[in-house]
Amino acid sequence: MSKNYNDTEPERENQNYVVSAEYQVLKLMISYPELDYFDITESSFPHKIARALFNAILILEENNEKINEGSLLRVGNSIYDKIDMSTIKYLFSFSVDPSSHREAIKTLSESSKKFKLEMKATELKTMVDSNDPLDQNFALGVLAQMQDIVILDINDKSNITLELLCDTYKEELLLRKEGRSYPFSDEWLNNNLTRKGAPGQIILLAGGTGTGKSAYCLEMINGDINLGHPAIYFCLEMDQISTMDRLISRRTGIPINEWYQKGAGMDVLLEKLEEERKDLIGKPFWLIDDVVSLPQIQNKIKEFKVKYKVPYLRVYIDLITMVPEFMNTRRGGTIAGAMELSINQLLATMKKENACGVCVAQFRSEEHTSELQSRQYLVC
Repeated sequence: MSKNYNDTEPERENQNYVVSAEYQVLKLMISYPELDYFDITESSFPHKIARALFNAILILEENNEKINEGSLLRVGNSIYDKIDMSTIKYLFSFSVDPSSHREAIKTLSESSKKFKLEMKATELKTMVDSNDPLDQNFALGVLAQMQDIVILDINDKSNITLELLCDTYKEELLLRKEGRSYPFSDEWLNNNLTRKGAPGQIILLAGGTGTGKSAYCLEMINGDINLGHPAIYFCLEMDQISTMDRLISRRTGIPINEWYQKGAGMDVLLEKLEEERKDLIGKPFWLIDDVVSLPQIQNKIKEFKVKYKVPYLRVYIDLITMVPEFMNTRRGGTIAGAMELSINQLLATMKKENACGVCVAQFRSEEHTSELQSRQYLVC
């Protein structure tokens, strides 16, 4: 390997407790290679030298080469030229006990998290201390990353073997056997969407102007409310009162125009509204009618999950093109490029947050609209 160590992680200030945790685990890997180190990856180590030593150990093991001071210095220095004999001797000076290897890994995990939190806090403080205007999206993004650092395990689950895939899939099948699914209240959707509203995906409701996209979306939301499915509705196109006109009319069966009458007739409707209010208390649902960015959407999802203590929810966005990133040509060079980048980011959020996104989009082309209607296909 080249001495120009291709390491995207920045170097961090030495702190004795972190270095000690790193070297304890590295020495355990050398002295007791038969133990379980599946939780340990390169990103587990806050310092660049420790990451290079970790990779050197893996290379020596892969080559079936004995790990001693000389071999580790040779391979380690070829990865990162700041590794010298004093570094190697310091590592080999550690005395380790195989019975404490899980505790050592836990200590390293906590130390790494503290380092990452400190770096993010520094980023946030730098922005706050500057004379520049407050960048809300940047702040929300950093806070979301800090929350992920605290919540997520250090274990890298991105490399999954076929055996683990089968085990995970078996768990899913057993849950399906017990009846777990993510149905909508709409039977057409349930019959045409294999995974229905399962997390980690985006469902697109699309059509031309006046084809009933928002009404259909609100019907789905009303079904979720009735079924007790957690949901957030980012109602970016329609205002809050207009949305409530439609929702309460749908729930009570009373036409919208009757909710605009004057005089004593409104008293009956107020009683109906109070009945609905009592029925809706505690339902896991938020309506947000402000224009929001992608980082704000993710932050609201996190807040919602904490508030209602739920692991899964549905996220409705109407219209998706009103999210600023989707029309920002600086983001992708063209509108199409911006949309592609934004939908990829939104999909990544749905996967990370264990949510299902339902997005409403408007077709401008009559040809596309007629094709959609001829196929009777609202979801793709």
